[in-house]
Order: sequence, then structure tokens, then C-alpha cells
Amino acid sequence: MDSTHQLLKLKKFIPFYYTGEYFVEDKKDSMDNGYFYCPDLGNEDLTDFRTDKATYFQAQIAAKVDSSIAFLLYPNKYYHYYVNGKEVQPSIQDMQAFIPVSKGNNVIQVIYKNNLDRIKTVIFLGYYCFVAVSMAVVAFKWVRKRK
Repeated sequence: MDSTHQLLKLKKFIPFYYTGEYFVEDKKDSMDNGYFYCPDLGNEDLTDFRTDKATYFQAQIAAKVDSSIAFLLYPNKYYHYYVNGKEVQPSIQDMQAFIPVSKGNNVIQVIYKNNLDRIKTVIFLGYYCFVAVSMAVVAFKWVRKRK
């Protein structure tokens, strides 16, 4: 710290979905890893977390009570939400998805699935294969001609 810089701690607020009020400060050590949040649970209840930071998010949670887990990223229409392998429909409020979980061990998965994206990938792969084969044929003919 110096005379021109200050370090400020940001307040963390509980989403309206849980409290029914705006700007309720979360003063306890709630479960929050930047992707999943729950004021009813603590960080110790998040036993495992995996992500590719784009299309796949998985959290293993040992819930002490029935609750809803907030998925903090924008709820894109191509996200599919799973709890213990079964697809669920989350509640969407204030641009967050709230995924219901029951007491006990739960595995939550959020997977991005876009069929148009898959079709695009297949078309590009086909194109690149065609170009590679075409270049190989031209190179083979050129080498044969030189002999």
C-alpha cells in the first residue's frame, strides 16, 4: 500500500433466489469456487471439481441439507444440467441457473452441447482432409512426372 493505491475487499452478496431480498451480504464461509455457489453449504462440502473452462463443469458435493446450487456462469441455452447422471431443469433467475440437489453425495455436471457447432466441426475436418488428400495426389503426380 502507498499513498496512491488502496486495497479494498469486495462484499459478497447472496443471490435474491435464496433470500427473497437484494443486497443481503454473505458473511459466512459459503461454498463458492467461482463456478458453483451455495449459501447453505461450505467450501468443505465441495469435494471435487473439474472443468475444461468452456464446455464442461463438474462438481461433486456432499450436501448436508437439500438445497439449490447456483451455477454462476450465464445460463446459455446450449447448457445441459445433470445431477447424478440424470438431466434436470434448473430454475433460472437473474441470469443464473439454480440446480436442485438432495441431501447426501451429488455429482453436478453442466455440459455445453450445440449440434450446429458439431456440424461445423465435421465440415471443417472434411475440408481439411480433402485439401490434404488433394495435396498428396498432386505431389505424387509431380514426383512421378519427374522420374
